[in-house]
Formats: sequence, structure tokens, C-alpha cells
Amino acid sequence: MTNLPATLTFEATEISIIDRDGHPWLTFTDLTKALYGLKGSDRSDRPFENALRATRRLFAENEDEFAERDTALITLPTPGGPQEMRVFSARGAQMFSFFAKTPKAKAFRRWVLDILDGLDRPPTITDRPLYILLDKQLVPILMIDNRRYVPWEAFLQSCVTTKSKSRYRNTVEAVAETLSPLKVPVTDTPLGPAAWVFDPHDALLHFKFPDAMMRKNLMTLVMKLVETPVVAYQPSRALVAY
Repeated sequence: MTNLPATLTFEATEISIIDRDGHPWLTFTDLTKALYGLKGSDRSDRPFENALRATRRLFAENEDEFAERDTALITLPTPGGPQEMRVFSARGAQMFSFFAKTPKAKAFRRWVLDILDGLDRPPTITDRPLYILLDKQLVPILMIDNRRYVPWEAFLQSCVTTKSKSRYRNTVEAVAETLSPLKVPVTDTPLGPAAWVFDPHDALLHFKFPDAMMRKNLMTLVMKLVETPVVAYQPSRALVAY
């Protein structure tokens, strides 16, 4: 069974993932934070109170549109003890974002489809080992639902084999901290029984490194991961375009 990540990040908002029988659900609080672009967890802040009041009103006005597979009331542990909370499935979160008219609603819908919904359905994964030839090194990849995913560890290794290695010895930590929320767990692949992978296309939207040269070098690397032709590595050691 695939293990869901404990948290994901939508833009700068951290979102906790509630595992309900292997399916990712979001709390009403995190849904509110995402739709309004709020950070932190202080529920006494005026912006959060206003946002929560607005989303509660919006749900009350459209509650009859949501089925049991979209939202539910469940008991969750909190610092103050167990509390009943409303949660939303990936489908329910997407529906809610259509009712919301906040500036973040459109981007959140895309995030739900690209990231959250991807955790909620079995992916179609190629059963052959595939690679790209990057700086004379074979980098393994997976084709999942016709999109290119790179194993997380292979990506980090590619970061430190670039020309900037001597100058940016902290590249791995910076990349891991910024892009780690984009990792997706997969099982039973040509890479082995379990692996973490990520989509380079998504990485292009999340480069926020303060060092301009580091950002430029990593953008170049990601573009290579996205655009370099895929090849299949045959037993004869011949590289065949895929």
C-alpha cells in the first residue's frame, strides 16, 4: 500500500494530509488557508478568522452539492484533545474551490488536480526501465500517466554533478527544503518496490532560491530533465529512443 505524505505545500501554505483508508483528505482549516493563501496555524489572527467565517458561510450555502465521498465529519487528535472536524477528499476540495472566488482558487484547483488527485488514484506506470542521458550520465526516469517523473535521489545527485559543484556545496539541502513537498510516493515500479519521484514540470513553478546563480543553474538542470529525449537501455548496451 502506498504511504501518503504527512504534509504537502501549496505555494507557501503547508497542508496536512489526512489518511482515510489510503486516500488523502484535507481539513476545513487547511482548505481555508490554501484558498486565502494564509500561512501559520494561529487561528486567532484576524485574517484567518475572517477567511474561516467566509468559507463556513460558503459551505453552508452549497452543502447540498457535496456527497459523502466529498466531505465528512471525523474525530481527529489535536493539542486540546480529540475534536470533530470537517474534512474534504480531493474531489470535494476541487468542488469547493469552484464555489470560492478567492485569488488563490484557480491555482488551488490546479494543485488539487496535479498533486493531490495524483495521490488518490493508481498511476499507470511503464514497466520498462527508461533513462535520459544527462551530462554523459544515465538518469533513470518513470513515465507515469504519460508524464515524466525523476527519482528524488537521482535528481539530488544530478544537482551536485553540475558545473556549480565546487561553489554550491549546500545545493542538496536547498533543493530538498524547497522541492521536497513535490515528491510523490510510488510502489512496484522498475525502480524497485518503493520510491519517491517528482515531476520536473512542477519544479519549474517552485524555484524560490535567494541566490540568483543557483536558481539559474537549477532551472537549466530541470529544463534538461524535461526536454532531453527518453531512451531505453537494452541488454546490448545500445540506447534506443523511446
